[in-house]
Amino acid sequence: MGVVNQPSVDTRTGVDTGTGYGLPKPVFDSKLISVGPGTPMGETLRRYWHPIALSTQACDVPRKVRLLSEDLILFRDGQGRPGLVAETCCHRGASLFYGRIEDDGIRCCYHGWKFDAQGHCVEQPFEPNGGAHRDAARQPWYPVQERYGLVWAYMGPPAKKPILPRWQSLEIPEGSTDILEVSLNPGWADDNGMAFHWLHCYENAMDPFHVPWLHFMHSGPQFIFDGLEAPDLSQGLKAEYAESKLGVIQYNVTGTVECIFPTITSVPGFNDLMIHVPVDDTHCRMLQIARVTKPGTMAERRISHNGKHWRDCTPEELQKCPGDMEAMKDIPAAAHSWEHLATTDRGVVLMRRIWSREVDKVLRGEDPLGISYDPDEPPRETAAGIRRPQV
Repeated sequence: MGVVNQPSVDTRTGVDTGTGYGLPKPVFDSKLISVGPGTPMGETLRRYWHPIALSTQACDVPRKVRLLSEDLILFRDGQGRPGLVAETCCHRGASLFYGRIEDDGIRCCYHGWKFDAQGHCVEQPFEPNGGAHRDAARQPWYPVQERYGLVWAYMGPPAKKPILPRWQSLEIPEGSTDILEVSLNPGWADDNGMAFHWLHCYENAMDPFHVPWLHFMHSGPQFIFDGLEAPDLSQGLKAEYAESKLGVIQYNVTGTVECIFPTITSVPGFNDLMIHVPVDDTHCRMLQIARVTKPGTMAERRISHNGKHWRDCTPEELQKCPGDMEAMKDIPAAAHSWEHLATTDRGVVLMRRIWSREVDKVLRGEDPLGISYDPDEPPRETAAGIRRPQV
């Protein structure tokens, strides 16, 4: 029996039904959305390492970085040490974006106070003895590590700092000619990130049903690499979902997709990781890193808009041939109460349930999923690289 739609007009009164008038203001699940300091999800995300920039972007010019709703400055001192400090100088509030990088730190433009990569104030011009009490002025800072061509930051409780994981798919064996390539916001968006919430972007990986419609049936074939063809939908598209040791797995006809908490996606067929970096409550930044056999491979892995690159399209062309960016960028983070989730959203529902559970664990003082303190832990393997679906 087919679906019977509700009438548009009340036959008894002649009054229109189902209009937008009086629609309640949308609300969101703040437990999952807000990422600032002190919020449930913000504190959970702060228990992990996050990539904040390419290693090449940490240099002798201060760089603004916004992460987890905090405004920070990334720099590399004259001895090659990367540093990540709060943007606002602890002396009189000037922006360290206008600071000067020196051999042992960053010097504020306002009064010349200088801070090293761990926030120690090492010099206070015009103060007696270069600042007899300069030890009391500590610029807020965060630990950073470099790995796989990225700078990673840990912004959580110091006593809970975990190891920065290694990934088997990104480890280059001895004697191999493979190289690592890193892409910032691959295929779409720009260096400033994307104007939509990170969790919605992350949930996209647990939504296989958008692929055949958006990327093939609506906009035409959009994957221009590896000869990927439209999936055979004659028997319907099937997908299964399960919790993994590190997050959530999706099994479908094309392979296994894994969302690794907190922000990593691994897809079948690539030795890569895609990372959705939470900028704040309304913006995210995407990084992709892969082990490839030749330079320029990452540039080939992009969405095609009727044969054109995203950056080369006019707004009119993107309207006719949208991709993920266009489909997601105008969805407000506050629209949870407006959603009508269906059977095809089971993966999204599972991810949210697991996130809710992990947030509760952190609120109880426990460690969230995937945290390790073992410095000898071997490189981790992803489900996309070692398993295949039975769907």
